[in-house]
Amino acid sequence: MPKSVKFVSFACTHSPLQDPEAIEWLIKNIKEIKPDYTILMGDMLEAASASRWDNEEQWSLKEEFMSADNMLKDIRRASGSAKTVFLPGNHDDNIVSINRLDKRLRGLCDYRKEHNMPELFNNWLQPTQYTFDRTRGCFRLGQVTFSHGYECHSSSDEMQSILLGKPYGLFVSGHTHRPIPVTQAKRTATVPLPYWYANAGCLRLLDPEWVKRKRTHLWGHGLVCGEASLIQGSRESCCWSAETRIFQMKNDYTSKR
Repeated sequence: MPKSVKFVSFACTHSPLQDPEAIEWLIKNIKEIKPDYTILMGDMLEAASASRWDNEEQWSLKEEFMSADNMLKDIRRASGSAKTVFLPGNHDDNIVSINRLDKRLRGLCDYRKEHNMPELFNNWLQPTQYTFDRTRGCFRLGQVTFSHGYECHSSSDEMQSILLGKPYGLFVSGHTHRPIPVTQAKRTATVPLPYWYANAGCLRLLDPEWVKRKRTHLWGHGLVCGEASLIQGSRESCCWSAETRIFQMKNDYTSKR
């Protein structure tokens, strides 16, 4: 029988803007589930210094690195013997991309270097096959595909499950900050397709100043957890199980403040 592994996946902490209560909730779930893989699906950092847009954040890139590295250490310790995996998102990629930071400083600012984030460098797997790329940015456990995600429209998760996922498989992502339960893709309202998708939402603060005029009511803190069979080749059946767990949605979050 193929080996099965348990996983916990989450995304979009945007350090130093991670929500402490949401991170505590994540750690509680990790300790309960005892996964074989703990997977951070990108946007670990806010990367404000590499943004194209003017902002008023006062922290330094070094402070982002320190905040994220301490958070990763807490998550990794809660994960026990699990493999901890980091997949970069668009905010992380901005730091090492052209036309963001001066190329003469880019190497010095690279979060992947040990002198910047020793916890990430020494204890988190950064798969060499994964790059932030719309056609290749995937990490797989059997039929379950993990990716930060690249699109933000209403059907982006469904579309990416078909483009990047496997037949009879599950595509798990973040990026949109909108948690979505495990859902089957459809060709039409009555014609299902053999692809499934789920979104882990985010774990960042949910009321930043800059989003007050945007549609953020669907934002929420969440994670996707489950079990995947490490099968070889294709199967015409689902060899996985998964669920999306939600800590709180934006409306619940703001009503408490």
